[in-house]
Amino acid sequence: MPKLCLAVLAHNNRPCLDDFLLNIRAFVPSAEVVLFNGGRDRNLFDGLDLDICPYSRPLEYGRGGGTAPFHFQIMRWFYEERRDYDFLVTLDSDMLFIKPGIESYLENRMRNSAYMAVLFQEVAPNTRWLTGRRFHIKWRGVWQPIFGTRNPYGCFNPGQVFRKEFADRLMNFPRLNQLLERLQRSHVPGLDEMVWATMAVTLNCAPLDSAKSMHSAVRHVKRHSPADIQAYLRDPDVHFIHPVPMALEAPERRLVRLLRDGQSVDFASFQAEFDTFKTSVPLSKRLRSSVLTPVLSKLKDAQLHLVPE
Repeated sequence: MPKLCLAVLAHNNRPCLDDFLLNIRAFVPSAEVVLFNGGRDRNLFDGLDLDICPYSRPLEYGRGGGTAPFHFQIMRWFYEERRDYDFLVTLDSDMLFIKPGIESYLENRMRNSAYMAVLFQEVAPNTRWLTGRRFHIKWRGVWQPIFGTRNPYGCFNPGQVFRKEFADRLMNFPRLNQLLERLQRSHVPGLDEMVWATMAVTLNCAPLDSAKSMHSAVRHVKRHSPADIQAYLRDPDVHFIHPVPMALEAPERRLVRLLRDGQSVDFASFQAEFDTFKTSVPLSKRLRSSVLTPVLSKLKDAQLHLVPE
């Protein structure tokens, strides 16, 4: 069986982090689990008997590379310590495994590849994807000289998979310092979804898109219903889901806890509960989403065109 390492990025919410760690231990018991503290609570991991990345630091969206440094610092740490592993999977804390078997799955699917991500794709200049479009604003002048590809590549961030060969090649990449400097200076948001996908091509890692069903299982914002989860359980390509509400009482979490503990699940009852369950969204966040976000998005685009990278 391949040696798997799971790196979990956490910012806050210790109860849901504990829930995720119990979930991992049930479904991926052989994996090595490490933590990266991307928030400002230095006591977030108190009492946990797990390795914490010594390069942990607060990460901010749209500044200093966003969460892209998380992936790099985990690989850097492993490289410096000469850790032995076959696959590194980078995880957000709002994820859950739903069944065992990911180790053998990755070994088979990535037999000839050192990188895989959800929605891995080449990103053309005329893309309608906001993250890719913004990256293209600085592509020719800033990023292309580093990567050397015709176009950048992108993916959806949660659950990126790196073979050890990726990290070894990255640490010996001749323009690594230039890349890290650009990451630190960049104002472009979403670099975690662009930089490592593009680097996989630059480093000749034969990158793969995930199976098509993973495009639904790992997605942005939209929650997974009990009916969705029931379908994923029958799908050999799906082992984890994203997003999961950061609330212990959410039906999805309680359902997966039953799966974790080997108990039977009444999917119909959970579906009825799911249809009425709403997570609490602060008024300020709702206003920002409906009113401010479109305006701020246009201002951000203008800033990226005007501000030197």
